[in-house]
Amino acid sequence: MAPETVTAHRNTVVEFRGKGVRSAVKTLRQSRIYPRVRAVVGAKRIRQVRSRIIKSAALPTVAQALATCSSAQQAELAAFGTAVQDWVHAWLVEQDGVNGLSWSNQWPGWAAG
Repeated sequence: MAPETVTAHRNTVVEFRGKGVRSAVKTLRQSRIYPRVRAVVGAKRIRQVRSRIIKSAALPTVAQALATCSSAQQAELAAFGTAVQDWVHAWLVEQDGVNGLSWSNQWPGWAAG
């Protein structure tokens, strides 16, 4: 699988600028008054404040993340990737038969053959 494909599906990860800020935000969001605060202040203003108290976290690349895996874990991930590709191809072939389509030929994870 191409690294850019994996990166495109990552959730946004953020870091708070301090531990105190993180705990204050967590406490506020879990409180019963948060819906009222959000209603009074407004969702847009809440997002503006949040953007000022967080910073983007540096995420490792796919290659860096995989480099932290043991050889057994890497082998397991490779086997899982192959099994997933095979399953998707089989499902697409089945759907082609049911719906009269030809999506299985378009699946980039499967070499024709």
